Amino acid sequence: MLLPTEVVTDKVFAKRDPADGSPAEIPLFIVRPKGVSKSNLPVILLIQEAFGVNSHIQDVARRFAAQGYVVVSPDLYYRTGVWQTFGYTEYPATANAREPLTEERTMGDIQASLDYIADLEGADETRVGVIGYCMGGMLSYLTASHFSDRIKSSVVYYGGGLTSQNPKFPVAPVKRTNQIKVPVLGFFGGMDRGIPKEVVEQVDQALNASNNDHTIVYYPEADHGFFCNERQSYHPAAAQDAWHRTLIWFDEKLEIHSI
Repeated sequence: MLLPTEVVTDKVFAKRDPADGSPAEIPLFIVRPKGVSKSNLPVILLIQEAFGVNSHIQDVARRFAAQGYVVVSPDLYYRTGVWQTFGYTEYPATANAREPLTEERTMGDIQASLDYIADLEGADETRVGVIGYCMGGMLSYLTASHFSDRIKSSVVYYGGGLTSQNPKFPVAPVKRTNQIKVPVLGFFGGMDRGIPKEVVEQVDQALNASNNDHTIVYYPEADHGFFCNERQSYHPAAAQDAWHRTLIWFDEKLEIHSI
C-alpha cells in the first residue's frame, strides 16, 4: 500500500454520558490521511501528556495519519477549559486542569472517544490501537484494562503512576494487569527519576504473570519525555528507535496492510 503524505485535521465535539458530572460533550482532535475518507482505516487513539493536546501531540497525530491511520486525540482538560495547553516548564500550572481527573471520568472520556470512532466515517472500529505519553501512558495502560474488547493494542511511553494509587485512581494500574487481554508495548528511560527501573520491572513481571503478549523497551541513557522534540530531555536516538518500533508494532497489531 502506498502511504499518504498529506493529512487533514479537524476539531469536533463528541457526545458523552454526563452521569459522572462531566460535560455532555468532549472535544476531539481528529487527523486523517487526505482523500481516503471512505476507506476503513485503522485507528490510533492518542492520549495527551500532562501538558494538553499541544503542538507536540498534534504533530505526533499528523505523523501517524501520514502513515495511513485515522487518529483521535481527546482533550482531557475540557472540564476546566477547552483546548488548554501548557509549556513544558509549566507543570505546576497543570494542577487545576488535572484536578477533576479520576479513573471513572477519564475512562468515561475514553469510552466516549471509542463510541465516536465507531461512527466515524473512514475509521475501522475493529482495528483501534491506543497510545499515550507521560500521563497518557498510564491512561493507555488503564484503557487496555477497561476496554480490551474494543481495542487491539496498547502502547505506553514513560507512563507515570503505573504502580501507585491515590483517591482519584484507587487501584494501581499494574494491579489491573490481569484484565488486559491485548498486546502491550512499553518504552522507558533509564535516566527517568520519576519511573525507576524497579517500577518498570514490576510492570514487566505483572505482564509476564498474566501471560500477556508484551514488549518492554528500556533506554538506559534516555530521560522522561525522551520522545518529545520540544523538551530538553529529547533523546534523538531513543526517539527514532521508539518511533520505528511503534510503527512496526501497530502495523502488525492493527493489520494496516490488510486494507
